[in-house]
Amino acid sequence: MMNTENYDFDQIKDRICFRLVNKELNNEFLEDVPHIVFQNDLAVIFYILVENAEEGIQNPTIKNSAMIFWDVDTMQLYDLAAENTRRIFGIKLMTIGDMLGQQFLNILIEESPMYIATNNECLFGANIMLYNDVLEEFADKIGMDFYIIPSSVHECIFMPINNNMDVSDIVKMIFEVNTTAVADEEVLSYSVYMYTKADGQLTRYS
Repeated sequence: MMNTENYDFDQIKDRICFRLVNKELNNEFLEDVPHIVFQNDLAVIFYILVENAEEGIQNPTIKNSAMIFWDVDTMQLYDLAAENTRRIFGIKLMTIGDMLGQQFLNILIEESPMYIATNNECLFGANIMLYNDVLEEFADKIGMDFYIIPSSVHECIFMPINNNMDVSDIVKMIFEVNTTAVADEEVLSYSVYMYTKADGQLTRYS
């Protein structure tokens, strides 16, 4: 695979996208790539979406050396990626019941319906957390605050907050899923995040 600095910037700038990774789990990796810290425990990194007839879709991560070679800064990459990622991948939001065609019996889901938030390709879809307007629109739709559960780098779960809900149960669920059902390279976070409708703020809750 070519080094990212070998790509002509004008030819690939419309294919620069972003994704979220866990900051602590990728400390060494992040030293070599431009990134933006998000919610203290996550990082936004950038890649080039490349379609190759022989190898299929590739996504080489942009390195610091490429950013220097192209004479661009991190915020320029972010602005490009914010537009491109949404245009290319779109947004998908659905209830778990709609996705699986059945009702879950889990008590957490009975008390507060869960929604899968990702993109049309279900690829690095957890970056929906970066779309403030989507979070605001969802809060307006349900009329309340909601938790965001980062189930993997590919999707999040939006959970309307119920007064009977114990956040410790959610944290336990995240830990169990991350350690038993998610590949190490796809783990995004062990934290719960909360979107507050009144002030339109996303915060790391635990």
